Amino acid sequence: MIKPLSILFVSNWKKIIFFSILSLVFASCMSDNQITPTGSMSLTSLDADTTSLHIGNNGKVTRTSLSDELSSFLDVSDYTVQILDEAEKVVDEYKRYESMPSTIELPEGSFILKAFKGSDKAASFENPYFEGRTSFVVRDQMNTSVGVTCTLANARVTIESTPDFDKIYSDYTVDFSTDYIEEEDSVNGSFTVNKGEERPLYLRTGQDGTDVGITVYVKKPEETEFTAFYVSEPLKLEPRQSVRVLLSLSETNQGIGIDVMLDDTLTKLSITTEIPDYMWGQMDKPDVSEAAGFENGSTFLIDGLFDEEVNVSYAMPGGVSSLVIEYWKEGAEGFKTQLDLAEASDVETALSYNLSWTAGNDKNIVLNEQVRSGEIYFKEALNSFPTPDEGEYLYHIQVYGKDATGKGFTTDTVSFEARVLAAGTPYIVEEGSLPVEITEGDEMTSAVVFSYTASGGIDEQNTFLDIQVDQKLQQFLISDVDDCNELSDLYGIQIEKSNDRSAVVTFPKDFTTRLTAPETGSTTYTFVFRMKDKKGNEAKSVEHSLVVNAPVFTLDITEGHAFAKRIYLVGDLLKGDPQKLTFLCDGQPVSPEVQKQNNRYEAILTGLDPETSYMLQAIYNGKDNRKSEERTVTTEAILDIPNKGFEEWSIEQDKNGSDLVGDDTMNGNVFGFTLNAPFRCWEVYLPYAHKTDKHWDTLNKLTTSEGEIRTDELSFWSGLDGLTVKGYPWTRYSANSGTIKDVIDGKTVALVRTVGWGSGNSAGGDFTVVNFPSVIKKSTPGELFLGEYTNNAKYGIGFASRPQGFKFDYKYLNPMKGSDSFLAEIVVLDASNNEVASAKFEGSLMASWTNQTVKLEYKSFNQASSMYIRFVSGKETSTDQDDYPIQPGIGNLTGGEYVGSQLYIDNVELIYE
Repeated sequence: MIKPLSILFVSNWKKIIFFSILSLVFASCMSDNQITPTGSMSLTSLDADTTSLHIGNNGKVTRTSLSDELSSFLDVSDYTVQILDEAEKVVDEYKRYESMPSTIELPEGSFILKAFKGSDKAASFENPYFEGRTSFVVRDQMNTSVGVTCTLANARVTIESTPDFDKIYSDYTVDFSTDYIEEEDSVNGSFTVNKGEERPLYLRTGQDGTDVGITVYVKKPEETEFTAFYVSEPLKLEPRQSVRVLLSLSETNQGIGIDVMLDDTLTKLSITTEIPDYMWGQMDKPDVSEAAGFENGSTFLIDGLFDEEVNVSYAMPGGVSSLVIEYWKEGAEGFKTQLDLAEASDVETALSYNLSWTAGNDKNIVLNEQVRSGEIYFKEALNSFPTPDEGEYLYHIQVYGKDATGKGFTTDTVSFEARVLAAGTPYIVEEGSLPVEITEGDEMTSAVVFSYTASGGIDEQNTFLDIQVDQKLQQFLISDVDDCNELSDLYGIQIEKSNDRSAVVTFPKDFTTRLTAPETGSTTYTFVFRMKDKKGNEAKSVEHSLVVNAPVFTLDITEGHAFAKRIYLVGDLLKGDPQKLTFLCDGQPVSPEVQKQNNRYEAILTGLDPETSYMLQAIYNGKDNRKSEERTVTTEAILDIPNKGFEEWSIEQDKNGSDLVGDDTMNGNVFGFTLNAPFRCWEVYLPYAHKTDKHWDTLNKLTTSEGEIRTDELSFWSGLDGLTVKGYPWTRYSANSGTIKDVIDGKTVALVRTVGWGSGNSAGGDFTVVNFPSVIKKSTPGELFLGEYTNNAKYGIGFASRPQGFKFDYKYLNPMKGSDSFLAEIVVLDASNNEVASAKFEGSLMASWTNQTVKLEYKSFNQASSMYIRFVSGKETSTDQDDYPIQPGIGNLTGGEYVGSQLYIDNVELIYE
């Protein structure tokens, strides 16, 4: 049964072989006879465009013709033409366009036609390179027409410097770097343009633009070395761009500025002396910083605390691969210490040796390929080298490194030595002085520093700061981290230990604000500073005691301290700072300015409501356990004065019951008049409408006290006797009100005047050929005051409030004798008629309305019982008619008057704040 199956399998296998061979033979025959599809391409046009491409700020593309140096590229006969496949592999090439056939047969497919002229170098002078590209497709049995325009394929750069720049810098070079330049020149990695070079530089740029790094090296006439400045960000250039670089002076970056005309815009590039991250190259050897004060190979003598700066700088544009510090003691070369700041474990050790360094803007980090430059600081490490018991130790130190470019660039070695002498006696120095006594919360005027110095090295287990508070002692090791943190938390004391030979203990200004006193009395703090060095020597200890007193203060206000809108806060401040005294007003904190004189203080709480009770309490330094007793006072009412605008006036009745204005019919009219008896030409003005409203008064009753009423008629002929020196008491020049009503611009005001008056006065002057003398018996300045006139002026009205002053409007005309001055005065009196406060103002000639304020200063806190305001027209008096700007004419027997200084008053108002 098995045999037939085997035969069947073999038989089928032979059939399969037969048909497979037959298929292969047939396929072979077909392949030998197949025709490949082909077409053709014709280059119908090849042009060149020598304009440069500018992309403006608005994104619009514009073109500008370049110089004649590109004119030869307009002849396209010698352009090279290449046909590339999709992989940009050359399929066909013609060295000169003029020898290229009109039609080229190509297989069906996609191609690129490239035409170019010049050398496509990464960077070169006078080397424009033109290129044009276009894609096309060839189809079977078809001809494809192609046209291409060639343009500048690199960027054109020129360099200039301003005359001012050339005056400062005698020489300069400019380096340009791109990825293309680095590929062609792996050693230098940049292309240099020297001062005075006028040839344009052409840089290869990619179609999407290429970043160009710019470095400027400058040198002044007196310098031997060039200083490098770098453009902070690379300049991106595109094909066809023409760039003009201008070196100029600037107020920053040591006077160097770079302007670039690019994309129709003048741009000022940002420059720096720090190497930008995008730059990549070999590391220079480490420089010895000018601040270090030494040269390579120097030897430093360390006798006690070393205070010189010893710094080594490094610059690795390619990043840091290693930066090694080696040191060893003379005679112990086999025990050399080697620390690599690019290794994390070595960094920890370096810090423990008190080395420190910078890495760009960072400090004491593990260096890596991202770090380009920095400095290493050796001073504190040198202060940590062990000292001998006698004689000296000689230490050797050197620094070298390697960059991270992977190209094996290494630095030179910086070396120096340190000669360490035997240790001296340790000591503690105080800079500044802790106070002996303060009040709780006081701040020191400046920080106080205690410097521990031990050239033999500080013994960390035997160097202390002891603080005793009354009977409680606290000990702090200044080298113990936990103790230092506790000192900072409790007292704000800061400890800095930057090397093994010194430590600084700083008591900041606010240290004393952390010290407390009991509720009453004082607490004594004692500070003891102790130190030993590693040789067993002990420094002389330093001890200070500081007494902290509890503040002592009171709040002594009474009702008399409460005004209408303010309260004066007063009290004793026997111990304490007035600036730390604040208050609670109805439980809310307030902080008015506090003034202190001797042991008393005063503050003013303003903006209060009148007729309101306030509960007040003084508080020291904002602490709840430092408060005075509570006091409650009530502010006064705001009172006003009547007729403050002087709208209300009246005339006192004469003995005949008349309250009319005096008759002045005769004024200016000598002939043809008759005045019927009885009559008077004067009146007594009263600054109120009714006696019940009487508050203001005047001296009018005085200056009219010698006036009389004429009982017989006065006619022209009967009045001729007025031409004699005989006086007439019914005339106004004999009896006149010094303070009267006046109307100005429709407003009623008070007019306070100096007047001449008196029985026997006469109005003189020339009459035809006779001269009649003027006679003035008395002269009195006018007054307007709060009070009452009865036989004399009684100043003051009942007034149970205390204003802060008053203000008023005034004009002052015709001052007597040309220099008179008026008086405005306010006076506040207590119940015993003692003056509580007063203030006055003296004014001179003022032709226009002026507002004046008069402020009070209170002498005591007695409450007010009365108050008055007084206006006086002047100080001057005179019986000489020439001193009166206004005077009666000869023969004027009625309304003529002698008037001197004139003070206009309106809108009198009390001030309460």
